[in-house]
Amino acid sequence: MMNKIFLCTAQDGVGRFGYDMRDRLFRKKVNKTLSDLNITIMKHYIITLSLLIGIGVNAQQKISLNNSRQMALEYNKTLKSAKLKYYEAEAQRKEARTAYLPHIDGTASAMYMPDMDNITIPGMNFPVVDAGGVHTGNTVGFPGMSLETEKMQYYNAEVAMQIPVYMGGEIRYANQMADK
Repeated sequence: MMNKIFLCTAQDGVGRFGYDMRDRLFRKKVNKTLSDLNITIMKHYIITLSLLIGIGVNAQQKISLNNSRQMALEYNKTLKSAKLKYYEAEAQRKEARTAYLPHIDGTASAMYMPDMDNITIPGMNFPVVDAGGVHTGNTVGFPGMSLETEKMQYYNAEVAMQIPVYMGGEIRYANQMADK
């Protein structure tokens, strides 16, 4: 046999049948468990918050306005990028100014071959032909020659210089663009 409890709410004045005793006890237990859970969560929240506040207080250091400005300038990537772009533009401007100056290029080479055999070219006769390509029957002789290459040395050096005299205003316009 189940015990029924009659409940009446004061707000609407309408009576309703309530829950039996087991349901009521179960609801009290659930409410108590939820209340205990809320208290436990709140304790963890308070402990975590106090630890974070304690860490934040210990991690702070006092710095002057000049130090903070210097640190902001050092660690700001936008300012670093702008500074590098400024240096790049300055280098391009200086490079454009050098177009008025002469360009000088130079090369040098040396060759030394100590163990090369002597070169001998034998003498020979070449046939003579006229302007129409017909053999005249005469020959021209080459007596031959011998090149001594016992200690053959070869040196070469070149220097070239270019001076812009007139380039149609190209250098002037390049400098004007570099200044902007």
